[in-house]
Amino acid sequence: MKRLIIILSIMAAFAANMHAQIVAAKEGDNGKYGFVDANGNWVVNPVYSSAEWDKYGDIGTFDHDWKVFGMIDNQGRVVFKSNNYMLFTRYPKTSPFVKIFHNSKNGVGTMDGKIIVPLQYKYIEIKEEEGYTFFMLTSTDGKVGVAASDGKILVPCEYYLGEIPYSNAKQPFLLMEDFNGGRVLFSCEGKQLTPQGYSSVEVDSVAI
Repeated sequence: MKRLIIILSIMAAFAANMHAQIVAAKEGDNGKYGFVDANGNWVVNPVYSSAEWDKYGDIGTFDHDWKVFGMIDNQGRVVFKSNNYMLFTRYPKTSPFVKIFHNSKNGVGTMDGKIIVPLQYKYIEIKEEEGYTFFMLTSTDGKVGVAASDGKILVPCEYYLGEIPYSNAKQPFLLMEDFNGGRVLFSCEGKQLTPQGYSSVEVDSVAI
């Protein structure tokens, strides 16, 4: 008789997170891991060396002998699968975006399996403001830029710092600082609004 071993730590997370539909599990006979639904039915067959469920990101990750790596969503659908080593993080769990790490580089994908920011950045921070999503990019040489939610580069990686400052405007702005301390203001569409080199910029009577 085949035995099913549900990973207890993951099961505890499942109990605390009742909307989750699947958990990581190990089949006793073959020692392989997969994912089962709330009724104990396999939604991802036990063919992998390891499997984990991330309750914070509401995603599952798996690997097979460090040769196959992937991620599933909370319906058991394999979203990403690769022969290259990859790590996946998603926060918050309602986000449509997934940060992907491979070979010391970061990128961004979507929950339907598309790569929208290529795996070429040292660091990526996902920021949301006024209904907009921006990816704050840091290149491998430490320069900062900004991409839109579709991956389009709004500000190239040429700056020392980047932020989304507070303002009274209905749409957010992108404030970049160059390596000489000069500030440049961009619109949320990536249009440069001020010349380069100012020590401060004022928007709607708010100095930034």
